[in-house]
Amino acid sequence: MSVKKKIPSPQVPPKTPIVTKDYFDNLPIVIDFKYLQLANVRSGDFHNFCENRQAALSQVSDFMYTLGVLSQHKRKELDQDRKLRTQLHWNPIYKKKPLNRIDGVLRNEYKMPDGTVDEFENEYMELSISDGQRIICVTHDNVITPLFFDPNHLTCQEGSSRNVARKLGWSYPSMFVSSFKKEVLNEDDEARKMILDGIISGEYKDLEEVCQIITAFGL
Repeated sequence: MSVKKKIPSPQVPPKTPIVTKDYFDNLPIVIDFKYLQLANVRSGDFHNFCENRQAALSQVSDFMYTLGVLSQHKRKELDQDRKLRTQLHWNPIYKKKPLNRIDGVLRNEYKMPDGTVDEFENEYMELSISDGQRIICVTHDNVITPLFFDPNHLTCQEGSSRNVARKLGWSYPSMFVSSFKKEVLNEDDEARKMILDGIISGEYKDLEEVCQIITAFGL
């Protein structure tokens, strides 16, 4: 007499939740500093030196302020809120000359690996940190990754940047540059020292940490 073997039921793997664009659009904005380049460079008709010491100091405080503004918004608002987009000059960069400038700066001046630059796929955005000052970024989902500062609006200079010839002669280093860090640390208050140290050293893992310090010290 044959014994019938019970055939085990097939194991059904658990369903993996589908993450849609709407999911990331509704998350708060996160800033990833891992590719942020702080050194001042010159490349053809582009440089990111400042006009003078006051402009260099303002760049630091204006950048902190912009981070605070971003922390209050979700990713979708940068795409859908026209007033916010205008305030932050949150615009895609798609023209050939600006894209060539960015590519040259990243590859030739900052020596960023070709593979890393290729992964950006020329999907660059400009973000205003004050009137006339920009920072070049890439985005992925709700994460904004700053790449380098453009304090004189020279990346997209065609048709929208004033006094380009005069700006090209400016040569005051950014206060984010390590060689000029000492001047800031000797003259600014303790809160700014702490924040500047943290950004330069890569201490801050996300935007929330920076904003907590900004809020705590009322900056």
